[in-house]
Amino acid sequence: MKKLIAILAAVLIINIAFPSCAATAAERVGAYIPGGDPLVLLIGLDDTADNSDVIMAVRYSGESNRISVVQIPRDTYLSAGTAQNKINQLTASARSRGLGREEALSRLTGEMSSVLGAELDGYVAFTPEGFVHIVDSVGGVDMTLPEDYSAPADMGISLRAGENHLDGESAARFIRYRTGYKNGDIGRLDAQKLFMEAFRKKLTSLSLAEVVSLLRTAREHLITNIPLGETVAFATRNFRKVKSAAAVYLTIPGEPAMSDTGVSYYVVCRAAAERAVRDYLLVSGTFDPQRRLLNPEIPEFAEIYNREKTE
Repeated sequence: MKKLIAILAAVLIINIAFPSCAATAAERVGAYIPGGDPLVLLIGLDDTADNSDVIMAVRYSGESNRISVVQIPRDTYLSAGTAQNKINQLTASARSRGLGREEALSRLTGEMSSVLGAELDGYVAFTPEGFVHIVDSVGGVDMTLPEDYSAPADMGISLRAGENHLDGESAARFIRYRTGYKNGDIGRLDAQKLFMEAFRKKLTSLSLAEVVSLLRTAREHLITNIPLGETVAFATRNFRKVKSAAAVYLTIPGEPAMSDTGVSYYVVCRAAAERAVRDYLLVSGTFDPQRRLLNPEIPEFAEIYNREKTE
């Protein structure tokens, strides 16, 4: 989150979604190496079993002065030997086998490096409690909604169309809720885009000194293998430049699908995803070279994954 906060401090967000296929590495993960264009995995853990309910690959390009964020839905099919072969189960599965949280996050980062075709520089993870602390540390966010938002009573949040102020608890409920959207988890990903735009606006009001202070205080609420010194140096070195940067958010191309047993998944469309990863994350390697995102035993899954034509 520190890396993302530094990158997103005062940028213009351009929301782009790839809702379907129609739109246009190795296991080792080392410590962050300063210099170049960082490629970082942002992970949001749940509060029960350490499932990874938020997964985003973030690339900052100094040459184009652009931040690109590729969201990977939590229900994405990944052949990884977990209970349901869902990507968000990787960390929880590793934890259930006795691995520590950092080891589990490293495993997820390694899997994502292999799928993306480029080694990630590191990971930044947060728990629901950590997320609440970070949002509250900036005084909450003001978010503009296009329509009324009303979750079930047990979610404890009801927002009106227009301007709303969200503290940490309200923001956490907003970005985690998904059952009321017609398109399920994809709707939640779009809600996360709205929140990140609101969070960006809040950060643009901060000075460099305030951003650096935030990075230092946020450290205790994050799990990361990126050294604090490098994060602060990155923010200090690039703060003025990223004020004029563009940021692109997109959901990795794919489509929702149901298994024969009635389990819902998100199936990545390999050809469209490879183009998106190449164009926005600036990755030149082969996307999903081991076909871990493919389930050849379910015809619908295979058809989506192998789809080549665009509409």
